[in-house]
Amino acid sequence: KDFPVFLHANLKFIPSNGQKELNVENQISVNITAAPVVLSIVAPKGVTSGDELEYAIDYKNLDIRNINNVQVRVDFPEGFQMSSAEPRASEKDSYWYIGNLEPNQGGKIVVKGRLFGDNSEKKNVIAYLGQVGSDSNLVVFSKQESITQIMSPILTIKQNLDDHADNDNVINAGDLLKYVISYENTSDVGLRNAIITAEIKGKILDFSKIKIEKGSYNSETGVITWKASDVPELLNIGPKNGGKVSFTVPVKTTIPVESNL
Repeated sequence: KDFPVFLHANLKFIPSNGQKELNVENQISVNITAAPVVLSIVAPKGVTSGDELEYAIDYKNLDIRNINNVQVRVDFPEGFQMSSAEPRASEKDSYWYIGNLEPNQGGKIVVKGRLFGDNSEKKNVIAYLGQVGSDSNLVVFSKQESITQIMSPILTIKQNLDDHADNDNVINAGDLLKYVISYENTSDVGLRNAIITAEIKGKILDFSKIKIEKGSYNSETGVITWKASDVPELLNIGPKNGGKVSFTVPVKTTIPVESNL
C-alpha cells in the first residue's frame, strides 16, 4: 500500500532502410493506493502486569473478487498468556484459517488473556492477513501492529490480618479477627474520590457481629465499601501518599464439623 511501482520499457531496433541502431524508452509508474483487504488490531495502551486484556482483530475483503486461502496470523508479545479466543485458533494458538472471503465480507477475532512484564516495558502485538500459497508461506496483504505498555499500579492495596504473624494461620473459635487494608497512591498525580471495596466470605465467621470502621457492609453481597463520604482521606490521595481502613469480624464460638474452613 502507498508504494509506487515503475514499469520501464526499452526497445532497440534497426530500421529496414538503415544501418544505425535506434533506441526507444518509456516508463510509467503505478501507485498502489490500497491493499485488497483491510486489517486492524485494537489493544489497550497500558495495563499493569498480570492484568487481563483483550485484542480485537477486524478484517474485510475490499476487492470485487473472492480471495481464497485467507489466513490471519498473530505474533503475541512475550509474557502474554491466552485464556480464550473467539473463534478458536486453527493452529499454534496464533493461526486462524479464514478460507474464502467474498467481496465486502469480513470478520472479527477476539483474544483474551493476561499480560506480564516489567514496569514501563512495551509489548508489541502484530497481526498479518494474507493468502497461503502452495508452499504454505503467507503472502501478506496487510500487517498491523499495536503497542501496550506495562504500567505500575496507580493505587496499590495490601490486606493484613492484624495480630497474626504471616506464618501463623491458626485461628480459634471465638477469636476476633481484625483485617487492615493499606492503600497507597503510587503515581505522580493526586487521586480524587477513591473507593475501596472488600469482599469477605467464610462459613466460620459470624457476620452478624461484623464492625466496619468508617465504611458500610452489604450483607446480601458480602461486600464492604469505603467511600470519601465515610473516609475523608479518600477524597484526595496525594502522590506517594496512602492510608488504612479496617474492619473486625469474630469467629463463631461453635464451628460445625462440616463447615469449609
